[in-house]
Amino acid sequence: MFLKKSIPIIFLCLAGCTLLTAQQLQDSADQRSAYTVNNILPATAAQQDIKDVIKKILKSKPAVNGETGQQKNKIYNSFFPMAGYTLQTGFAVIVSEGLAFYTHTSRDQKISSILTSVAYTQYHQILFPMLANFWTKHNQLNIVLDYRFIKYPSTTHGLGARTTDEDAYTLNYNYVKLHQTIQAKIYRNLYAGAGIYYDHIWNISEVNPPPGVRTSFQKYGVSQTETASGIALKLLYDSRINQINPGNGAYANIVYRPNFTFMGSDNNWQSLQMDVRKYFKLFGSDKKYSCPVEL
Repeated sequence: MFLKKSIPIIFLCLAGCTLLTAQQLQDSADQRSAYTVNNILPATAAQQDIKDVIKKILKSKPAVNGETGQQKNKIYNSFFPMAGYTLQTGFAVIVSEGLAFYTHTSRDQKISSILTSVAYTQYHQILFPMLANFWTKHNQLNIVLDYRFIKYPSTTHGLGARTTDEDAYTLNYNYVKLHQTIQAKIYRNLYAGAGIYYDHIWNISEVNPPPGVRTSFQKYGVSQTETASGIALKLLYDSRINQINPGNGAYANIVYRPNFTFMGSDNNWQSLQMDVRKYFKLFGSDKKYSCPVEL
């Protein structure tokens, strides 16, 4: 059995958004970082930071679209410290950085972004995601990178419905996630593509297990490493213009992932994941801030 964990982190959300549970937060590290970039557009006052360095590397003058005001090769950035709490992490301190830019000045050009953060929690957990979403000229290609490192000691109660708090102890592990895909436009907002997914967990160990008890971890496997490696076949529909802070539009993503031992996976297994969302403008607001409704 391949052990999977995501990033449980709580973040600040706009008023009116539905409160997320701790479990939902574990599956939305990318959304956590994305909300910190809401203040990117329009551009803030000029300052010397990472965006200026990248602009010098690009060595090109920004071209402005008269209709939208979008600037090609202009880097918008947002640095945002925050704090939060979940049952899995306790109190957490997070430092987040977001970069956003357009690769073309056409009216329907989608915004590209690089989002990252570093979190340290009350339970000595370290969470470091790096998420990138690139759209080429006229949105012909979409390149998505999802890289994460996690050091994640966490409380486990073992398997079964009759466990109590007295059965709880700590299970520790390190986790690295390397997911990358490239998708090509089929028709308007519909894309199809493929990628390579690699997940590796190591240093899996029990910390102070209950004495005199054979734990679920000991019963069902004591491997100190787990690896899943395979390809990903994706079908994407995305009608949002601004993926960082969408005011409307819809999003649907289907990922079929077969894992193979010849690619380094511990076992051959398959998964199918579907994510469907519809975005609505908040009532009584002229600004296009919104919350996703997952279907």
